[in-house]
Amino acid sequence: PASVAAGCESSVNDPLFPPCGSSVASVAPRTALLAALLSVATALLFWWPLLTGGAFSGNDWSSHHFHYFDYVRSSLRQFGTLPFYMPDAVMAPNFLANVESPVLSPLGLLLLVLDTNTHLKLLIVLYTAAGLAGGFLLLRDVAVPAPIAAFAAITFSLGGFLPAHLAVGHPWALGTQ
Repeated sequence: PASVAAGCESSVNDPLFPPCGSSVASVAPRTALLAALLSVATALLFWWPLLTGGAFSGNDWSSHHFHYFDYVRSSLRQFGTLPFYMPDAVMAPNFLANVESPVLSPLGLLLLVLDTNTHLKLLIVLYTAAGLAGGFLLLRDVAVPAPIAAFAAITFSLGGFLPAHLAVGHPWALGTQ
């Protein structure tokens, strides 16, 4: 039958795999807004020690990653252009093609108005909040109960991978490079 060809052969009552022809109820806008606000608050609370005086120093922050963001900031402010070449880059002097370069970062233009430290801290909070809200809303969209969705989102965003990589200077863990 046509339903089998379309992948509708399952009749299992599973919230993660609803029957063909039905759809999982999407998350209400009010729930999404609340999740976003709580995610930003959680990210701010989690990163508070960094935001209130923590420095980007040691490991890869000191050797090159902080300087990559600062180089973009300097180029934008002083010359009004994106840097395409960085003679002292660790990986490759072709800065635009350097996989670790933040040149084409989605929020890179904020370096025009923010100093490098503030920009990096803002990125960390925003991307952590996006991971929290996105994880929660994705799981709620497929009918996972709210407490389990919240636990999974917190585990995903704050459970070790992101904080550990940021601690040693790997901003690529944010997905911004």
